[in-house]
Amino acid sequence: MAELQYNDLPDLVPLYTATGQELLHECEEAGTSFYNLYKPTWHKQRHESYCGIATTAFMLNVLNDLAIENDTRAWRKVYDEDNMMKLLESRRVVSEEEVKEFGIGLETWTKLLRAHGTKVKMYPATCDDADVDNDAVRFRECIKKTFPHAFQRFGKKEEKKLDKPGQSCASVMAVNYDVATLGQGKKRGHISPLAAYHARSDRVLLMDTWPESDVCWVKPDKLWLAMHTRDIMHGYSRRGWVVCKLAPAKLNTPEGGYDTQFLPV
Repeated sequence: MAELQYNDLPDLVPLYTATGQELLHECEEAGTSFYNLYKPTWHKQRHESYCGIATTAFMLNVLNDLAIENDTRAWRKVYDEDNMMKLLESRRVVSEEEVKEFGIGLETWTKLLRAHGTKVKMYPATCDDADVDNDAVRFRECIKKTFPHAFQRFGKKEEKKLDKPGQSCASVMAVNYDVATLGQGKKRGHISPLAAYHARSDRVLLMDTWPESDVCWVKPDKLWLAMHTRDIMHGYSRRGWVVCKLAPAKLNTPEGGYDTQFLPV
């Protein structure tokens, strides 16, 4: 395949296309992709308002896999969209009835991640026009910290790639944004994880959980604009993004007593 002309790519590049696959391959070669960690348990959401629940499950699965790679956990707790709301940790934060009717906003989503043993930082996208530029910079800084090797390796031939993403960082990142602003359909809030960063084209891989939308590559600036919106469904609160990792105290022994599957490594 001829060398990609990154400046000529459309705003959204579906992963299933030849170009989307080439971008992924380059990220995997660079060690800047968590895609293979998301893939085994990732699926399109089955319930209309469960994007936040499904995304939380996928993020927890990836964090657990990263912990296993670093020999900090001997058992893998498998989360999915259906068993998440059967867990006591989840029900202490939000009821299943509430999720089915309203979904979850940025603050509730952050509390849910924290309830499941993650150290999470929430970044509401600013609605202060005077701070817009700084906020966009903060978003890019979080991408750099989540996928750091991309910013070290590209353009530096002497850099060695890392064999596993977990050796580079142990954090995952996901976004709460407006679908219409991103160019994916009617106006509505949505939550999905980010699985990779391609430095040369300046695009992140959005693991879109909505059944009618494609998993796609999107520029951070465009994604940030989609987060720079108000969440009418949840009291006009702000949308934004989260970065989280497993809290050290939660790495050793899985808690039992719930309808959650445990698999030996």
